[in-house]
Amino acid sequence: MVQEPKKIAMADIYRFFDGAIALQPCVSQKFHERCDDCPNENACPLKPAFFEIREKTFQIMSKITLDSLLQYSRQVKSRGSR
Repeated sequence: MVQEPKKIAMADIYRFFDGAIALQPCVSQKFHERCDDCPNENACPLKPAFFEIREKTFQIMSKITLDSLLQYSRQVKSRGSR
């Protein structure tokens, strides 16, 4: 690994394997594209909601690290072996 597990966020892992965190390409930070079926993305009534969903999802995924996932896995395993 290039970075320590505590420095690798779930958002980074997700983007590496799956690409955009956004539900729609028009609100993606790293992979922005215009939606195929949208005539005017600036007038889209859904865009603000999809933007907020992307922001909240990114915030949550940025707080979860690979280290925290590994620690949780160890805790679960140790509970099961009692």
